[in-house]
Amino acid sequence: MEHGFSVIMLIFAGMILLMALAIYKGGYDLIARNYATNPRNKKLYAKQFAKLLMLTAAAPLLAGLLGFLSNLLGAIVLIVGMVLCIYFGIRLTHITELLEREDKKDDE
Repeated sequence: MEHGFSVIMLIFAGMILLMALAIYKGGYDLIARNYATNPRNKKLYAKQFAKLLMLTAAAPLLAGLLGFLSNLLGAIVLIVGMVLCIYFGIRLTHITELLEREDKKDDE
């Protein structure tokens, strides 16, 4: 099992990407209730959530690909990638909140 890390990371990334694509195509109901707020525009919220999942899948995908070269390199990329995913995820969440506020103002 020389490349076990890479195979597991690629499978994990593939599962996250499949879930993200299903949500992106309108599957708001696939978002777990403890993560979902009660947005006014569920379609926009689902698309933003799916983008966040796709961004999250990038770290294990890249780590899995680079893990074929070196397991240490794959682990480093995974850690750095997850930190970047958290940073960009927070930014994307703030963008969604701003869009929700603008949508609410337009309704008033």
